[in-house]
This record gives sequence, C-alpha cells and structure tokens, in this order.
Amino acid sequence: MKNTNSQVMAKVLTKIAQAVRRLDESEIERLLAGDFRVELVLETQEKRHNKNARNPDADVPKDISDIAQCLRNLGDCAEGRTLLDERVPNKDSLTRLVRYLDLPLHRQETKERLKEKIIDATIGYRLRSRAIRGTNSLGNTAN
Repeated sequence: MKNTNSQVMAKVLTKIAQAVRRLDESEIERLLAGDFRVELVLETQEKRHNKNARNPDADVPKDISDIAQCLRNLGDCAEGRTLLDERVPNKDSLTRLVRYLDLPLHRQETKERLKEKIIDATIGYRLRSRAIRGTNSLGNTAN
C-alpha cells in the first residue's frame, strides 16, 4: 500500500519532533532566538550502516535501554545509584539516559542531580506509589 502525502508528512514531522526532543533547554532557546539553523541531511542506508565508519555512539541506545530496564526492575534507590555509578560514568552518558527516559533536562544540572532525577523517575515513583497504596513489595496490604 502506498503512503499518502499526509502519511509521509506525519512521518517526517515525527522524525523532526524526535530530533527536537533531543535538544536541551539552552539549545531550544537558541533555536527560537534564531541562533541555530535547522537542516535536514539525507543519507543513504549504506552510509548509515557502514561498519567501517567509527561511531562511538553506535551501541549507546542498546546500552542505555538496558540500563533503563535494569533501573525499572530494581526495588531500592541505593541499588539504582550503585548501578548508575558503575555503568554510567560521565555526565554525557547521564544526559543521554535522561533524554532516553524523556525527562526534562537543563544544561546546568550536575551529575548528582541527573542521577537523582533518573533514580526518581525509574525507582522512586514506584516506592512512593506503594507507600501511598499501603502495599509492600509482595503486593500485600499493610492492614
């Protein structure tokens, strides 16, 4: 089945929206102020999948999704902090994880603040929800 013009336009706009979501707050401000120029760059699939081209971020999405999944499965914030300390070594990687989790990001945030934000979004909210509902980790009520 052939895509209609509206389907094609929707796909293009979705790709653009995904790219804009990866920008941090200061980059968005610069874009709105006219300090940035937005370009669409078309690549052939061969160029995108060239195994000889060195791309340091090639494995990042898989690794980040693995880390996010591990964090979602943990039941303790301290375990989450240990995981982040071991597997996410720098602010750049933390920033990628924050973006992957679709959390708000500000350029001036420290590594520690980014870790807190990630832990709160993946573990902390569940712990608070359980406390409010009065359930423990086994799903039993407190009363």
